[in-house]
Amino acid sequence: MTTTLINTTGNHRKFYTVTVKDKIVELKWGRIGNAPQVKNVKFDHVVFAEDFATDKINEKLWKRGYERLSA
Repeated sequence: MTTTLINTTGNHRKFYTVTVKDKIVELKWGRIGNAPQVKNVKFDHVVFAEDFATDKINEKLWKRGYERLSA
């Protein structure tokens, strides 16, 4: 599961991508057009990875002004 979010309010032009691969959550973020920063977070169970990903997505949507990128 991959979810890409963008924030283009004001002068931001930022993106945030969350990818769940089994028990690993890959986070990528940065300014649109630039190379991303990447962080991988490993979990003991897939359920924990999915919960973490959902929490990160909700944080960005509700607290940080991001929107889902339409496919």
